Amino acid sequence: MSGIPSSLIPALAGLLLTLASPAALSQRASSPEQSLSLGQAIDLGLRQSWDVRIARTEVREAKVQQSSNMHLWFPRLKVTGNLLLWNKALPFEIPPMDFSGLTMPPGCELFGSYSHCFGAFLEAFDLGVIRERFTAQATVQLVQPLTPLYSVYQLGRVGRLGERMAQAKQVQTESQVRYEVTEAYLQAYQARVFDGIMKEAEELVRAHEERVAKLLQEEMVRRAEQLKVQVKLAEVRQNRLKTAAAVELSLANLARVLSLPIHTPLALTERFPDPPPPYAHSLDGCIERALRNRQELLMVKLGQEQARAGRAAARWQLVPTVAAVAQFEANHGMGTIMPKTAFFVGGVLEWEFQWGKKWKDADLLTLKLRRAELLERKAREGIPLEVKKHYLDLGVARASLGVARAAVKSAEEALRIQVKRFELQAGSNTEVLDAQMELTKSRASYSSALYQYYIAEAALERAMGGSR
Repeated sequence: MSGIPSSLIPALAGLLLTLASPAALSQRASSPEQSLSLGQAIDLGLRQSWDVRIARTEVREAKVQQSSNMHLWFPRLKVTGNLLLWNKALPFEIPPMDFSGLTMPPGCELFGSYSHCFGAFLEAFDLGVIRERFTAQATVQLVQPLTPLYSVYQLGRVGRLGERMAQAKQVQTESQVRYEVTEAYLQAYQARVFDGIMKEAEELVRAHEERVAKLLQEEMVRRAEQLKVQVKLAEVRQNRLKTAAAVELSLANLARVLSLPIHTPLALTERFPDPPPPYAHSLDGCIERALRNRQELLMVKLGQEQARAGRAAARWQLVPTVAAVAQFEANHGMGTIMPKTAFFVGGVLEWEFQWGKKWKDADLLTLKLRRAELLERKAREGIPLEVKKHYLDLGVARASLGVARAAVKSAEEALRIQVKRFELQAGSNTEVLDAQMELTKSRASYSSALYQYYIAEAALERAMGGSR
């Protein structure tokens, strides 16, 4: 009987080769042990966990996204400019025209011909160069959307809700990591206790071997009885090697959960009450706490609010877009026709028809909202059953402790009786060995029941969405 829990057996052989390698042994020998209570292990796991780091990064991403959305409230500023060198300047020129046969307008007879009269007019109003060879322009435009601000407001709501969803996901991830660390810590602790039980079993068999050897010297038993005890002692020592390997394996697994190198020496300092104190909460209290604290419900509710905000923003896009506009221009080298500077303010209206697409987009968000509502109802129906299951598992684990404790007492008494009967030559050597193995088995069963209780308690805490 090995006493090794089934959860520690997979991959044992492969890990043993790794843990027993010279490099691993040298590393463990040269590194000081790191003492860890359960609380310290949880804190370390929360700091080191990749999943928690990713969740925290997602929270920061959501905050940056929300900060980016806030800038949509401000006017859009657009600055453009150009600096050009043309091949030549562009003067104001009117090509020669034939005015023969045209009647002189009144008042032009003094100037002679019509051509002479028009030329005099151009000389009086010389426009000079329309465009110089070197030109420069600069434009500053300020646009403040007015009607889209409602959509911006709804977009801000979506961003804030997204940030809260990221925070809820982080809390959920931390709860999962807390449970995984607790489970790995308890498994490592249990493996160490198993190793101690097997050490006690070896001492029991060795003590019986000395008892048989003494009786053999007095020729009160046969040599075959001593050989039988020696075979059982070898079997127990072999099982001790397995439990020692299980300790190494479970500590390596704990280091992995803590995101440490698997060869990190760890010393577990937590002391778990034996027997554990009674659980203080009722089933109804646990269900109420779960419905209040489970992050899944919160994320579903936030998803509903996001769908509502998105639907409102989509429907508002059906409204014409109205914006205020202000623009300033500066020109150089554009001649006398274009002003050096110009400024205007005004408003623009834009109404784009997409033949029902925006309305259908809003309908799609309505369906997503309905789906989120159904998910919430499903979760509210499933969570109480999940909590009840873990609560009943905890009760079964506590009841199993009582049965296992009684089995240990019975096995201890049975061993005492068999040893006494053997010393009085009223019982057999086999009966003593069987009683010893039964005691070891019952102690291992009790240890397993004890730490399964604490694991069940941690699972119930996780089902309630809380932390201890």
